[in-house]
Amino acid sequence: MLMKVINKVTPDQVRWKINALTKKYKDCIDNGQGAMSFKYFNEMHQILGRYNDNGGNYRLASGVIQNQEDLDRDKSKRNIPYKTSTPFRKLRAERRAKVELDKQWIDYIRRQEEQKQIRDERYERSLRLKEEELQLRKKELEIKQSLALKKLQLKEKKQEEMLKIEREKCVLLRKLIADQELIRQ
Repeated sequence: MLMKVINKVTPDQVRWKINALTKKYKDCIDNGQGAMSFKYFNEMHQILGRYNDNGGNYRLASGVIQNQEDLDRDKSKRNIPYKTSTPFRKLRAERRAKVELDKQWIDYIRRQEEQKQIRDERYERSLRLKEEELQLRKKELEIKQSLALKKLQLKEKKQEEMLKIEREKCVLLRKLIADQELIRQ
């Protein structure tokens, strides 16, 4: 049965069919639809693996590497008008790259905002701590000043008492001397 089908299919027809399937597979990968819109997606994915658009080369099931020049020659031989989807593929790739860059930019801005917020919180906390430290130093100075004033007042009070005692001594000594002079006379 297979021999009858193989005899009816030319190598060019096989190549064209494989190229068409590969193109459809690439389109499905590019637009992200995958197995939803392409019946043979899983089989092609097993054969081709992940499509790599870097060089435009891909491996056919036969193991031969087909490049874009060979494909262009095959297309010109067919004389079938070919509608290229490369600009659309590039646009989709550019859009995806732009979306990815936008996501990265948004993540970067979000991280910058978070870091700024953390920095601001640290700065505010540091400022609060410095203000508290300043208030504590101010209170400490007030307490020291109050203690120094009290000590000074106590010293003055002691000196006043000592002066009062000394004055009383002097008064008593004068009285004693005056009394002794009166007694001698």
